Amino acid sequence: MYSEQGVDILSYIPHYLQNSKILYVCAIDMLGNYLYVNPFFESAYKSVESPLIGKHISNTTHPEDIDKCIEAGEKSVKNPGSVNKVLIRKPSIIKGDFHWVKWDFSLISHRDNDSPIGFLCLGYDVTQEKNSTEKLLEANRTLNTILANTTDQIVLLDPDLQILNSNYEASSNARRILQKNVELNKPFLDYIPSEIQPIVNAMLQQALLGNSVSKEVDVTIKQELQSYMVRCSPLYTAQKKLSGITVIYSDITSLREANQKIEKQHSALKKIVWIQAHEMRAPVTNLLSISHQNNSYDNQISEEERRVYFNAVGREAHRLDETIHRIIAEINQLNLTDEEWHSFQIEK
Repeated sequence: MYSEQGVDILSYIPHYLQNSKILYVCAIDMLGNYLYVNPFFESAYKSVESPLIGKHISNTTHPEDIDKCIEAGEKSVKNPGSVNKVLIRKPSIIKGDFHWVKWDFSLISHRDNDSPIGFLCLGYDVTQEKNSTEKLLEANRTLNTILANTTDQIVLLDPDLQILNSNYEASSNARRILQKNVELNKPFLDYIPSEIQPIVNAMLQQALLGNSVSKEVDVTIKQELQSYMVRCSPLYTAQKKLSGITVIYSDITSLREANQKIEKQHSALKKIVWIQAHEMRAPVTNLLSISHQNNSYDNQISEEERRVYFNAVGREAHRLDETIHRIIAEINQLNLTDEEWHSFQIEK
């Protein structure tokens, strides 16, 4: 059972490999048929094919990986004594599923005449490692997609404040503002406008001390004032050792302008409310009083008294008109859009 060309194949396989509970160990002849498998291999593959002795390796190998095994065998024949690594898939009892196994192929040569007997194959399951790698790669792809599509500018720095990586927005911003491309392993501060370098450097020093800091900064770009929210956070390894800094800066120019407009509108509206509550009340009250008195006396007042009433009405109407014009002037300063006019229920 364990012989090839009258040779006891077990005599070519050390006992520690035969008894290994970590490594899959098998010997195959020059045609790819199993001559020997250790118990650990047998137990792992019995759900796929049992018994294995005398069966071709194609019974325990993913069809797309057969050529990899053949190539590893050919390399072993051309270079006796070499070890040729190959990663192949082992079919699973679950349809469409498989396990990943790394194999080392080496040629077994006859002790007396060096003629090839077959191949010694040592393997170990790397399915969990492979799946973890795939998940990590997928997570990195997702992260890269997020970084590529965010409007925030993100830069990764090492502890010496040299650039490790940057997303598209950060690179594009450097070209737009400084007219130069972001280069890895270059000082990050070289890409910060000189007027805010001291502020950003102070934030980076805080991040190196383990503190996350953020600050709004203003910078003049092409004679226009731009506002940014800059955030600096320390990066740590799994062993809690500082490995660098993440710098995120977001353009908040439009947001700040919107907030300033809201504050201006709020202040103007408060003033309008005050005018309506105080300055409009007096002339309106006086007009109502004059009207009441005029109606009460009806035709019992003289022309002189009537003239006094009309003068008072004119005076109070003038005060009311001035107040209304002041309110209109305040409203015009609000620069409201049509939707904002509607929301305030004010007719233009």
